[in-house]
Amino acid sequence: MNFLCNYNYCNNLSKLKKYLKKRNFGTESAYYSCIGFFIRQNELKKTMRRNKILILTLAILVQTFLVSSAWAIPVLQLNIPGATYVSDFNGDGLLDGPFDEGVSTNSSNFTLQALYKHALDSQIGNKEFYLSCALLSVDGQPLINGTAPLVNISINGTPINSWEYGKPELLGPHGVFDTYYYQLPFRFVPADYSAGGIFNVADLTGSADGYIHNFSLDVSGLGHNYAMVFDLYTYETGNNGQQNIDFAPFSHNASHNPTPEPASLTLLGLGLLGIWGFGKKKNKNF
Repeated sequence: MNFLCNYNYCNNLSKLKKYLKKRNFGTESAYYSCIGFFIRQNELKKTMRRNKILILTLAILVQTFLVSSAWAIPVLQLNIPGATYVSDFNGDGLLDGPFDEGVSTNSSNFTLQALYKHALDSQIGNKEFYLSCALLSVDGQPLINGTAPLVNISINGTPINSWEYGKPELLGPHGVFDTYYYQLPFRFVPADYSAGGIFNVADLTGSADGYIHNFSLDVSGLGHNYAMVFDLYTYETGNNGQQNIDFAPFSHNASHNPTPEPASLTLLGLGLLGIWGFGKKKNKNF
């Protein structure tokens, strides 16, 4: 059937019809078979074009998402492996408390990680960073200046024996200070480097190169009357000689509170209620 070759010369349906009539093409059924074949071929081409556009669009969206995820990772963050990211500790819909945003734990022994998104740097050990440990009441109120509380806390096995009152220099207020705090200077080392190991602690997304420094904390001597908020920052001198501070966003810091968040207490209550109801039903069966 020569029309299978010649129909390609027709760029639309009307031209195809004229082409077939001009050559007195076969029977009426063959005529419409040819028309139908042409229509199906054109629909197939359109579908293939749409699919190509869809695949290209999806590829662009995926690439954009991966890039935006990497950019969404803050340069400095704090993380507690196995802990929960809390976005509204009090459940009041207001992000105005020291425990309302950040990774939080109620464990008395935990690992605190300082995350630094940065390319591999042979001079990494020359830059000093700081970890501040601020003492608060369990309801998030800063402590009043007076006598430092008697608490037994250690970092990497070294007890904290001295507390300052106020806030770290240049660190902006965020509902934590002024209070008693301890400032620990430290440096990242080459062994802390993790290729692709840095992520956004708020939603566990993204991947970037950087450094992860671990601190082992024992706050078993803190008791049930105090909580802690941790901040990560570093000081740098600008071109004008002015000292600036780079710090982990307050939404990406960490905290310890011996009191579980209300949502956890609610789940615990529901669980206990379920156990009580099951036990009561079981007793009735005897």
